[in-house]
Amino acid sequence: MKAQIVKVNQKTVVLKNEKGVFATVSKNKLDFDYKLGDLITLEKDGDEVYFLPMSAPSLHSKNDFWDDSNLVKEIEKDASVEDEGDGKAISGALLCIVFLLVGYYVAYYICCGAAIGCLIYSISKLSSAKSWKKGVAIVLIIIAVILLIGEISIASRNGL
Repeated sequence: MKAQIVKVNQKTVVLKNEKGVFATVSKNKLDFDYKLGDLITLEKDGDEVYFLPMSAPSLHSKNDFWDDSNLVKEIEKDASVEDEGDGKAISGALLCIVFLLVGYYVAYYICCGAAIGCLIYSISKLSSAKSWKKGVAIVLIIIAVILLIGEISIASRNGL
């Protein structure tokens, strides 16, 4: 199936096929150089969809899968999931560490509660992070947990 790139956003690309159906695809799915107006080829193998440059050799399939509205929804869902949580796990863990450091000096209970909330948020966004950002987020979460345990033990010894 052929499609044309009709719009390029920061993290997604909008495609229009030969029948006029539009789909939004994550830029991560296109592993080649492209620009607005380029024609690309889409191939399907089971549940997996491959995006190829028009110059790539292609076998024409008799199955026209583009009319399958569920497939278009799956492609768009993949694009939105990748954009949604990327980087939020890292920012949540960093915010947790900041709250813990501030809470050590002032407003212990408020900052400790906020830090726990940020830690939970960061852990919940961990599954949607990209692989290299996931590793950074895990390290920051471990640091935050160590700080939290240390701060709670210091506060309990001082009678807070």
